[in-house]
Formats: sequence, C-alpha cells, structure tokens
Amino acid sequence: MSSSKRYPEEFKIEAVKQVTEKGHSVAEVASRLGTTTHIVNLEFMQVLHLSLLQIR
Repeated sequence: MSSSKRYPEEFKIEAVKQVTEKGHSVAEVASRLGTTTHIVNLEFMQVLHLSLLQIR
C-alpha cells in the first residue's frame, strides 16, 4: 500500500500562487501548509506542466 498523500488541485494551485504571485519562499509556504518543500516544488512543477500543455 502506498503512503503518499494526494493533494487536491486547488491546494496545489494555491501553493504555487503563494510562491509565484505573493513572493513567499517555498519553505514558508510548505511550513504554512504543513507539508515539505519537496511537495511544494513538485506541485509547482505539476502546475507548470499543466499550464504549458494548455498553451500548446
């Protein structure tokens, strides 16, 4: 059984916005959301990837 946690799309988008639009550090956002910097970075990459796919 996998122990990985799944985050809702809204959570991912909000985490990315806090870094990209509000200027908070990844560490601040991760701490505020109760997760790790690794997760926030993964969320950023997923949202960026989805955005790029929509542009094409």
